[in-house]
Amino acid sequence: MLYLTVPFEQKELAKQLGAKWDPKEKKWYVENQNDYAKFKEWVDGCIIVKDNFLIVEGQQSCWKCHKNTKVYAVGALSDNIIDLDRPTVSVQKDTGYDLQLWALNDEIPKKIREELSTKFGCKFKYSYTEKRSYFANVCSHCDSLQGNFFLYNEPDSPFGYMNDSELTLYKYDMKEDVGSWLMLDRSISPDYFYLRRCSYAI
Repeated sequence: MLYLTVPFEQKELAKQLGAKWDPKEKKWYVENQNDYAKFKEWVDGCIIVKDNFLIVEGQQSCWKCHKNTKVYAVGALSDNIIDLDRPTVSVQKDTGYDLQLWALNDEIPKKIREELSTKFGCKFKYSYTEKRSYFANVCSHCDSLQGNFFLYNEPDSPFGYMNDSELTLYKYDMKEDVGSWLMLDRSISPDYFYLRRCSYAI
């Protein structure tokens, strides 16, 4: 199920296309995942993540104290993603990745951010490099910010395709599918299979 953002003046059009009204949430929604693309103009996002999100745990040496610390990204299986610009195309085949990984940012669902904060120690920290505070990974030993650029943009980072270190996946089922503006990593060749180095937390 996917909730929609339908302006009042367009409610009849949404209804004609098959959207249903949830009187409790006071929102329109669509049930069939195969129909999501028909409602693209009312989805808050360019992709839809189905069923669940993943918190992805890796490890790196802290730049400041040099001790090993856990670091986190947010992810989703490519097979659980609908690209609203190419709804009939397999995201895995289109991008070359079996798992999509994202930096900690404002597009992450509130539930996932709360988990990252309360269970995994992520927090808002000030970056002297970027001259702003943002939600980030911190060292579990010295509390130093672990910068986003290295973690998510460098190919040999813990979450990069040139690193073969083990990753642990924590799965969080969602009550409904979620529209998001998170961008997809695209066009790696040959295909890269993150899941070969991943295991699910028990």
